[in-house]
Amino acid sequence: METSLYVIKPEAMAYSGEIRTIIEKAGLIIIDTKVLVMPKWALKKLYPDLSEDLWSATCLAFASLAEAGLVIGENAVATLFRLSGTATAPGDCEPESIRIRFGQKNPFIIGEVRYYANAIHRPKNQQEAENDVRLFHQL
Repeated sequence: METSLYVIKPEAMAYSGEIRTIIEKAGLIIIDTKVLVMPKWALKKLYPDLSEDLWSATCLAFASLAEAGLVIGENAVATLFRLSGTATAPGDCEPESIRIRFGQKNPFIIGEVRYYANAIHRPKNQQEAENDVRLFHQL
């Protein structure tokens, strides 16, 4: 059994029930959730490689409530990655993915930076998942 983290971003909170249902129907079990305004220190840990311009856009996007949740299941990391969408841009994701269904197809442009309101954060691999799970327990 693996454990992974998801974060339903503020722009998709109106669809949080539908998103949780998609996650559970895929065989993952949601074992804990927290609804919160994501603190800046936590965003820095979730997105350590952001440029300064993209960092500003991310802080603005997370200025209202989000839902962080832990899931467990067989291949939880890969399953959540596939369900969420494998690309950053919702328009480049698989047709049934959470990002294409609930994300915004066009990015926000801030200066030279494109910020995609893609509905959900999920780790890309096991190492990111382990870091994200540790972060969840600090929230």
